[in-house]
Amino acid sequence: MDRSVLDRAPPAQKDDRILAIIAGIRSSAPDMTLKQIAARLEAMREPTPRGRSKWATSSVAHLLERARQAGLLENDER
Repeated sequence: MDRSVLDRAPPAQKDDRILAIIAGIRSSAPDMTLKQIAARLEAMREPTPRGRSKWATSSVAHLLERARQAGLLENDER
């Protein structure tokens, strides 16, 4: 067997689709709380990055920060 078969697989690409969705929600309604954004994602039936249906506010906050770092949101937005 070729030795390359046993090499590690390359890391999976992160799906930035959810970052765009969360950034869009924040941009269209900047006064929404993290809890309200989580409820909106659940109403949209958008699964969490781990495939669950219930969103935690801490997950929303983390993804909002990632969206800022990716340049999808302004730094002065909440």
